[in-house]
Amino acid sequence: MDFSLSMLLAAFAGGCFGALCGALIAFALTGAIVLLGAAVALAGGRVDVLGTVAFGPVFGPHVAFAGAVAAVAYAARRGYAESGRDIATPLVSLGRPDPIVVGGLFGIGGYALQQLFAELLAKSDGTGFYTDTVALSVGVTAVVARFAFGAGGLLGTRPTRRARPIMAGGSQEADLLLSGESIGVAAKDAESVAGASPRAIEDAGRRADAPPEEATWVPWQRAWSMAALLGLVSGLASAWVVASLAEVDAAYAGAATLIGFGVSASLLALLVVGASVPVTHHMTLPAAVAAGFVLAAGGSALTAVAVGALCGLLGALLGELCARLFLIHADTHVDPPALAIALMTTAIVLTDLAL
Repeated sequence: MDFSLSMLLAAFAGGCFGALCGALIAFALTGAIVLLGAAVALAGGRVDVLGTVAFGPVFGPHVAFAGAVAAVAYAARRGYAESGRDIATPLVSLGRPDPIVVGGLFGIGGYALQQLFAELLAKSDGTGFYTDTVALSVGVTAVVARFAFGAGGLLGTRPTRRARPIMAGGSQEADLLLSGESIGVAAKDAESVAGASPRAIEDAGRRADAPPEEATWVPWQRAWSMAALLGLVSGLASAWVVASLAEVDAAYAGAATLIGFGVSASLLALLVVGASVPVTHHMTLPAAVAAGFVLAAGGSALTAVAVGALCGLLGALLGELCARLFLIHADTHVDPPALAIALMTTAIVLTDLAL
């Protein structure tokens, strides 16, 4: 563990940076740095861009993203921001220093947690960890921020005040009413369409498959069927990248594992400008990790891709489940992908040990 003053100061700066830019922008930048780091590693570069920069004490999600999540929760509690779940708006726009400082302090906390988890959850043979310590740190810091600045406890209280959509951009004008009034609407709609047109019945079935748009995480992938399709396709693609590069040189597998994650994370920058892009990093990363384990165990490339696709699908469903449990009725952001990545990584590692 490295708790030197320079590292703690770097983490404070990283948390402040994340708050200034907004959590989504900070995370998208992490994704871009991950792609750069993977390219450097695949080219045989001697600089560890992935460990030192992408997942380091400044731009790592456990620092910059986590700090920004806590900062907006604090800003909403103080009445500076409309919603503690708005992870898209750069908090520099508030013109207030205290949310930025809170982001810096939580950046230090996220860094410290990751260091602690890396120490406690390291495998005895030194080959890795029992979970994704970065994702776990993101999840824990968000829970701490919720209890510190939120009003509804771990699962939330279905707030009725108006707030920006969870994935809203700073330029988006529409507000959503985050209330519990829509609970049970799907069931009532299903009853009301008895004898109605096929289109009405289809619409009611779709509402039963997903929460209504006004109480959701990512509206365009809230249906279980859509989440499953995204997970299957994203997982397949990410696992294929790992298998293909590992066939060229087994040493490429490590860096290749993060390519899908980097693409997924970078793509989220488009959410800030209002584009409806898929959120898939909790699908692509577990898929790639699983594919890497299959290849390391001597499995074929086809098996690795198939297992990766399955893990991508499971990651997608787990992410949506985490959103419905910990996010959509709350007034602060607890990141569903971070929870899904941590849980999926643990499951993959334990399965590998068992087999």
